[in-house]
Amino acid sequence: MLCEQKKTLVSLKKENNLKWDQLKAAQDLHCSTLQRTDNALARTTLLKNESEEYQKASDEIEKNVETVLEVIAEFEKDFHVLEFKNKSAALIMSTLQSDINNWQQRTQQFMRTRMTHLKARKELMEETKEALKAAHIENKQLASNYEVLKKTLLEAKQESVSALNDKNQAHNTYSYYTEVQ
Repeated sequence: MLCEQKKTLVSLKKENNLKWDQLKAAQDLHCSTLQRTDNALARTTLLKNESEEYQKASDEIEKNVETVLEVIAEFEKDFHVLEFKNKSAALIMSTLQSDINNWQQRTQQFMRTRMTHLKARKELMEETKEALKAAHIENKQLASNYEVLKKTLLEAKQESVSALNDKNQAHNTYSYYTEVQ
């Protein structure tokens, strides 16, 4: 009987351990399932919030699309007006280009005429410049001659004064001798 009891006890222990292991596995499975459920709920909540945000953004985009369509319609109206203005501007630009070409031709003609006159004036200026240089050289020569003549005149005056002094002295001496006699 003891042997049987031991066998039964061992069998019960094995069964208890097996049940304990099964219970532990069931608890682990239950915890894992709860964790997955919590994760799924969190993900569901997150997706729900994102879905609401996307719905709001979608509603806003729809409003923007309506506004854009209205703006496009206004742009089309403005485009027709601009197209008319563009044609008018093209005509004005053509007229302005023609005027510019005419003015360029006139300017070129003026420049050719001006260059001819400028060349003639430049030649005259060069001739005048050469004449002035020659006159300057002649003027220097005349100034040099003037200085020589001035010096000669001064020397002649000094000689004249010296001669008059000699004459006066001779006259005074003659008068003195005449009186003394």
